[in-house]
Amino acid sequence: MCSVMGMDCVKVMNSLTTLTVEDKNDPEKILTALGDHFMSQKHLLFERVKFGFANQAEHETIDRYVTSPAGRIL
Repeated sequence: MCSVMGMDCVKVMNSLTTLTVEDKNDPEKILTALGDHFMSQKHLLFERVKFGFANQAEHETIDRYVTSPAGRIL
């Protein structure tokens, strides 16, 4: 599997602390760990655009707006 992934992906896999030596020989565990790693990263530009289109509702408090999924700042 490592020969198909490419060297950059192998480096990421080797840096994952969630994979044991035995896990690195199991393709399913490798894919799960890499999926968790890459899906947890946010795309900064996308998040900025999404925030730019967010609108605060008329009766929504600033605290609620800032922490809501549509206007998430924090």
